[in-house]
Amino acid sequence: KDNCNLEALHCSKISSEEIRDSCVAELARIKNDVAVCKLITGEKTKGFCQEQLAIAANNHDLCLAITDTYWRDNCDYHLATANNKDTYCSLIGDQPQKEDCFLKIALATDNWELCSTFESPLKTEDCIKSIAVKLKNPTICQEIANPLGEDICLKKVAREANNKELCQRISFKEVKDACIEAFRK
Repeated sequence: KDNCNLEALHCSKISSEEIRDSCVAELARIKNDVAVCKLITGEKTKGFCQEQLAIAANNHDLCLAITDTYWRDNCDYHLATANNKDTYCSLIGDQPQKEDCFLKIALATDNWELCSTFESPLKTEDCIKSIAVKLKNPTICQEIANPLGEDICLKKVAREANNKELCQRISFKEVKDACIEAFRK
């Protein structure tokens, strides 16, 4: 009986709280009315409802009203990456999701400065290297703290930019030799 009422969106006639909450969330989506989400009793389902409407409306203010941390983080993430708003990434509590958010925006906007938000130096280096190679900009390689990583970045930029002269700026002999050799092929 509850399933029939769910399909018909007769939410008030549903006895199961979980099914009723799902029904109300679907009703809120159809009506595109976040106020309907307030009728949901379960925090997780209410958060899901609010997140879905925030994304549909592309309205970050709606994310701020979500009390469930999982759905608030997802809301911040989706609107940050959809709009390239790194300030929304800062609001995410889950560290891996926060870093993924910054990475997506850094790569989408070619903003290497966002690469410094990672806990892992290797992840920071990979992010900077990706942007330097994409932009064919050897200057960005200087932002890599590890000298070997900087040289590897220069080698990759040299290849991508088809600029053999960049090989001469490489300090590590093995990397410099490999860079020069790559142009002999």
